[in-house]
Amino acid sequence: MENEEIQDVTEHFTCLKAERCGANTLILRKLDHLVAAADGRSRRFELEYRWHSSSEASLNSVQGNEFIFTGYRDIQGYKKKSLFDLFRLFP
Repeated sequence: MENEEIQDVTEHFTCLKAERCGANTLILRKLDHLVAAADGRSRRFELEYRWHSSSEASLNSVQGNEFIFTGYRDIQGYKKKSLFDLFRLFP
């Protein structure tokens, strides 16, 4: 992930922000309703992590995806920071 360029792909989704780096895409959405997260607390935002077969694959050619429900405190700064920096899902 280190030497790969982060691309803003927000225009391809209905979301607050979406970015792609290589074969990985992160999509941040505000939910219409609160969702109970695994820790029992309610969350208003959803981060979708999509992985693709390669960095050349279409955004909609998804090999798999996972969802993380998060709160406002966790997304503060998302307009200025990359989602990949904000959430640090990759070592």
